[in-house]
Amino acid sequence: MRLALLILSVTCLQAATNAPVASVPVPSSPYLPRIYKYVDALLEDGASRSNVHHHQNLLRVLYTLSELSGKPKYRDAADRALRVWLANVPSPDERVQRPWMLWDRCFQLDPKASERFAVAVVKNQITNHPGFYLRTCAAAYAHTTNATFLRAIDTFVSGFKSPVPLSFSIDCDGAARLLPEPLPSMLRELADSESAALSRDAATGMMYVSRYENTGKTVFREAIHSAANENLKSATDLPALTLGQSISLQLAAWRSNARQEHLDKACAFADFALTKYFSYKPDLTPGIDTLALSLVELHLHILYITAVRCPPNTLDR
Repeated sequence: MRLALLILSVTCLQAATNAPVASVPVPSSPYLPRIYKYVDALLEDGASRSNVHHHQNLLRVLYTLSELSGKPKYRDAADRALRVWLANVPSPDERVQRPWMLWDRCFQLDPKASERFAVAVVKNQITNHPGFYLRTCAAAYAHTTNATFLRAIDTFVSGFKSPVPLSFSIDCDGAARLLPEPLPSMLRELADSESAALSRDAATGMMYVSRYENTGKTVFREAIHSAANENLKSATDLPALTLGQSISLQLAAWRSNARQEHLDKACAFADFALTKYFSYKPDLTPGIDTLALSLVELHLHILYITAVRCPPNTLDR
């Protein structure tokens, strides 16, 4: 007992006389505070708030902010927008430009309304984006086991011949994870037949980000690096959508190869975005939802926050 007390006394003495360890500085990130300010102002504006359901990436930002802040008001605002979205089935001639990635939350909030919406999609095929149709049917089957959606997918997929566009291959892979055989095998075969994209712009680069993160194939990682290196040459004065894609593309390259120039370029794009798009009264400029999501992603990367995962910024294709 005496020996133990002696050892404890010596240890305490050493701790008291050792030089204090310098604290590790927290990296600076101005991006998330500005996003909170933007979103708070947006949700206080009645006209803007009523249109939030048209900006899917902004809804994903709201859910992420609720996780980060612990405040339910952001999640509640997104939930309200989803209910509005479900209540407004697009007309047969209305162009839908994005796949819908929030079906899980839709079915949690209102299973009956979600199924009605999906059935309307099957009956009318109300989209010019095949990924919207495919993902809607796959998510609806996963939540309802209604064979109508399986038959719709089978008929729909049978109309595609190899090779398929890069964008559609992403949706084939995503839908395959929700379905019973033999549809997953058919969809993955289509996905693997994708045609190579000739462009190396940020939008194409983000499609390769999706393919790499879902498959782990090195050919897609190399395509990311090629697009990101080309993007390093870009000026920062870009439209909101392109800025958001450029930030996320540079972050994807940085995650892969740890080259500081990619993170520096992402920050340069983001600094310009704060000045041009987030310094005045908030509005819903086309593409600003994608830009806002990229700024949240950048903030999480700078501060090495892993407890909250930012949604992948790959809707715009």
